[in-house]
Amino acid sequence: MNYKKKAKKIDVPGILLGLATILVLGFILTPIWITIIVSFNAGDFIVFPPTGFSLKWYKAFATDYMWILAFKNSLLIAIPTMVVSTVVGVLAALGYMKRQFKLRNVINLLVLLPFLVPGIIIGICLLMFVHKIGLAGTYAAVVAGHALWGIPQRCFYWFRPCWPDTTLVWKMQPEIWAPARSKPSF
Repeated sequence: MNYKKKAKKIDVPGILLGLATILVLGFILTPIWITIIVSFNAGDFIVFPPTGFSLKWYKAFATDYMWILAFKNSLLIAIPTMVVSTVVGVLAALGYMKRQFKLRNVINLLVLLPFLVPGIIIGICLLMFVHKIGLAGTYAAVVAGHALWGIPQRCFYWFRPCWPDTTLVWKMQPEIWAPARSKPSF
């Protein structure tokens, strides 16, 4: 028996693409890394490189009532926004991809509309609307405004109208959908 080792071809374009990706991501993430490093600075001012190591800024954050209140408010808005956006966006994407209906293009436009309209316009219109229905200044109004931005992002992740072969819905196995089609839930 003659065992010959096959020479592996070096994927030069793949290696160059990987290096370019690492360089671009490194460039984009550099401000975040510098911010994290500077947050451990022992001095009273932001300087890079840091003058020493200290956790005083984290202690100041953890002991200041206003920072704790702001953090709590952020969580009270972020968590419901995430849940509502994900559930509604994924269900909308699944319904959109698996059913043929007449107003499909209209639904596609409505889903992508928050991407097309400037944020300031949506913000002013939403503020006028929640003020008119009496929800101005409530957590529900803020969650609704944030979910208005989150739902299209979840939908767009699950179904990309321009690239149907790359969506998660298209990659799911057909046998997953068979039980749902045979037994309607209503």
